[in-house]
Amino acid sequence: MTPTRRSSRRGLVLVVVLVAIALLSLAGYTFAQLMFAEREAATAHARAVQARASVDSGAVWIEQQLAQLSAVSQAGGRAAGQAGDPTAGWYDNPSLFRGVLVADSVDDRNRARFTVLAPRLQYGVVSGVRYGLEDESARLNLNTLLLLDPSAGGTSGSGGSGTSGSGSSGSGSSGSGSSGSGGSSSGSGGGGSGSSAGGGSSGSNTNSNPNAQAALMNLPGMTYEIADAILDWLDADDDQRPYGAERSYYVGQSPAYAPKNGPFASVEELLLVRGVTPQLLFGADADRNGFIDAQEAADGMTFSGNLQTGFTPASGGSPSNGGQAGGSPSGGGPSGGSGSGSGTSGSSSGGASSSPIALPQGAMNQGWSAYLTVYSQESNLRPDGQLKINLNGSDLSLLQQQVSAVLGPDVANFVVAFRQGSPQALSQNSPPSSASGVSLDLTQPGNTQFASPADLIGVQVQTTPPNSSGASGSSGSSPSQGSSSSTLVSPYPGDPSSMAGYSSKLFDYLSIVPTASVPGRINPAYATLPVLMGIPGMDTQTASLIQAAQQTMSNVAGSDRRYSTWLVIEGIVPLNTYQKIAPYLTGGGRVYRSQIVGHFDRGGPIARAEVIIDATHPTPRVLLWRDLGHLGRGYPERLLR
Repeated sequence: MTPTRRSSRRGLVLVVVLVAIALLSLAGYTFAQLMFAEREAATAHARAVQARASVDSGAVWIEQQLAQLSAVSQAGGRAAGQAGDPTAGWYDNPSLFRGVLVADSVDDRNRARFTVLAPRLQYGVVSGVRYGLEDESARLNLNTLLLLDPSAGGTSGSGGSGTSGSGSSGSGSSGSGSSGSGGSSSGSGGGGSGSSAGGGSSGSNTNSNPNAQAALMNLPGMTYEIADAILDWLDADDDQRPYGAERSYYVGQSPAYAPKNGPFASVEELLLVRGVTPQLLFGADADRNGFIDAQEAADGMTFSGNLQTGFTPASGGSPSNGGQAGGSPSGGGPSGGSGSGSGTSGSSSGGASSSPIALPQGAMNQGWSAYLTVYSQESNLRPDGQLKINLNGSDLSLLQQQVSAVLGPDVANFVVAFRQGSPQALSQNSPPSSASGVSLDLTQPGNTQFASPADLIGVQVQTTPPNSSGASGSSGSSPSQGSSSSTLVSPYPGDPSSMAGYSSKLFDYLSIVPTASVPGRINPAYATLPVLMGIPGMDTQTASLIQAAQQTMSNVAGSDRRYSTWLVIEGIVPLNTYQKIAPYLTGGGRVYRSQIVGHFDRGGPIARAEVIIDATHPTPRVLLWRDLGHLGRGYPERLLR
């Protein structure tokens, strides 16, 4: 073989070897890239799982805090939420809920935390976020709407504490009143099934639930067509309301379906109701973070108007031509009647009108979901874990024993006398006496029902001793003048300073229902104006005063906002007004909502979830877990750490 041919062959072999090395190197590089990508994917997945686990830890953390009844409370309040204050409460407490460490690491990219957030409200308008929980009782419970009217639930009582059942302001109806959540009602409740004051037909002819309809109509953008459709979806019958929708409408849809005719399983179920759209239900804040970003602002989802200077009709005037709380078809309204009243004036041409409430100029439209719930409940247990005493129990002897055991014989005797008599506001015309040592005939029925334990405040009742027919006293005088009867004064006086001392005893031990929890009552310390106006008997001025008082913690000595009596103690409302709305109020629910964000100290994925936790039981439990990760990060890192 010649040297030339030998050299050529060596060159060819060298080329083949170089090509092989290049191919092997490329294959190795490709494999390394694939393995690196797999490693990155596995790491990203692990970090995503860690972020989700951090959210789980946040939920358990909240449950732990709620289980410690004596440690902190929602009533810790707005002003007490500075960092480093573990007793600041659940409303805004960065030291308890912001950047809580879950998994530590020397690498800040792997240091996992969770943050608990809720919307911050100022005069009912979202103004950012806070680090705490949202009391679900600040919302209107869809499933207790029908209990706002006596015709829908409970039995009618005979007169409460002597305050008249004057109904809602304006053209609302007056009647026997109702308990908003306990299934019983009495004369001290607000409005209900009596006669119409506005010249229209009675509520039973045009609208069997005027209070429920009025509560819905206070939601911004609500119309009578949608309000009636919601109530038709909720009630058990197939009778269509004047502007409602029943089976005949829904079976005509594609695909066809039937109305629920029962309780809502969630607020989102409203999307099945005729006329309810995602825009109406969820508003402008598409990513649920309490802020309006550029895209949301471009959608123009804001309302006009001025909520703080009074209510103005959103369009067409108030259908009832009367007060906001009393605006229902029973006083004129959509059916074209000519009702009149003393509230905000308006006019109706016979068509359905939209809500009279408008939000401030430029305020974010939160949608109806910000005002509604199906979860709100309060605990009906005493501090020792036993059921509170049911003031409306049928066995008066047992009732006397139960009350006497915890509050003393004076209170027990007055409670029984209240049930057997006709309570009235305190009067100076006749000399009153204490109920202590009074002998009562426990075989007599208790015909008077309590609408709320607040009925006991500042009243008197006339009682007749046993073995007396009540026809005459020993000297032949009438019961009100002779020795056969006496006027007993409540052991709970109506002055604010006294109320501050006994509110805990009154509401921690006494109730009007026999169940372990009570749904639907509203916490006035946190409810927005549309929700406050949904309370029967509420008027515009009172609701505005309550909302103004929400902005700061009270400096009134002895005031405790865990009990609804703070409204009187702080001088927000007079006693007689408070007793009208008290059946619908709670000092604090025991179901809480929040967003939990799982995140890392530097970069990385986040996990978001909306969680609702029920703490009416000794062991709190999650009622709702809604993953919000698909809505994006939501919050900048500066708010989370």
